[in-house]
Amino acid sequence: MTISFHLPVFLLQYFFGILKVTEDLERVKSEMEDRGSSMTDGAPLVKIKQALINIKKDITQMDIRTGVLEHHLMQARLKDKSNNAHSSGIEVGVDD
Repeated sequence: MTISFHLPVFLLQYFFGILKVTEDLERVKSEMEDRGSSMTDGAPLVKIKQALINIKKDITQMDIRTGVLEHHLMQARLKDKSNNAHSSGIEVGVDD
């Protein structure tokens, strides 16, 4: 009686194991097809090139912003120096 009870359980486990392997196989096949199709077209390369162009634009904008901030900082320092000098009666010149 135990053999007849364990056999259907074993068959169900075997069947579900086969279903899982089949699903995994289909998933892997799909991934391989996607990879194969992306390797043959140039879309990823175009996306990479566009991303590099965007990064270069961002770097240029950041460089400009950095320059503007440095200019404002220098102006604030000169103004602060000038205000300190005027309050103490010392004349401040700007070095060229």
